[in-house]
Amino acid sequence: GSGTNKQNRWPDILSERLGKNPSTQQVAVLNMGTGGNCVLKACLGPSALDRFDRDILQQSGVRWVIIFEAINDIGQTPTEEAAAQVAKDLIAAYEKMIDKAHAKGLKVYGATIAPFGQSFYYKDFRETARNTVNTWIRKSGRFDAVIDFDKVLQNPADRLTILPEAHTGDFLHPNEAGYVIMGGSINLKLFR
Repeated sequence: GSGTNKQNRWPDILSERLGKNPSTQQVAVLNMGTGGNCVLKACLGPSALDRFDRDILQQSGVRWVIIFEAINDIGQTPTEEAAAQVAKDLIAAYEKMIDKAHAKGLKVYGATIAPFGQSFYYKDFRETARNTVNTWIRKSGRFDAVIDFDKVLQNPADRLTILPEAHTGDFLHPNEAGYVIMGGSINLKLFR
């Protein structure tokens, strides 16, 4: 949903804000996000678990990590049972990534999974799985902070869906305006 060659995804928006803020202007953003990625298995590219050491822990100068993943894991579950298991497995995967990052002295911020009602992924049992993971992200206390993309992208008229002006038309992928909302919602004090 970002503009071609515009560098206007949510990490780009965050990077621009950090650079303009005097207390964070020395902080850079390394975007290791992969479209179509999954946490637990290879989807488009290796899983987040498989690439975590290379993409995060082996990078020099890393101090903070934002984990924003999992919609593709949940969206591909065929049954209620499978979705419930994936939610448990995602939480275990987050725990593993948090432990590895904390062992290296990094702070880890968990980003909630955005709404996806009316998208091709939507099923009630997948929404239950999303809520399970989001509740854990918000309330477990395992993350050093929470970035609540679910809350800032939620349509107040239908909390299961993304804001009408913030998606590409598929009710799943944020558009340029959605990325501005996401990148603009992150508290820069997390990076001091």
